[in-house]
Amino acid sequence: MTPPNKAYNLYHKFYNTLLPNVRERQRIAIEHSLIAVDEILEVMPIKKLSDAELYDYWQQVKNELLKQQNNG
Repeated sequence: MTPPNKAYNLYHKFYNTLLPNVRERQRIAIEHSLIAVDEILEVMPIKKLSDAELYDYWQQVKNELLKQQNNG
């Protein structure tokens, strides 16, 4: 899955809330998605090249979410 697709999927997992305000729902979904990605990045050890590539993947996912946040 590409980083933009992963960012989109994470966003939509958190988007389904009971808040009636769409902008607030979007803000919270992005915020929670960023928290999840930050937690992944924080605990991810980098011991070999494949770890670095996976870390880079999650960093790209975070960048996609930040773009959504700045465009919203």
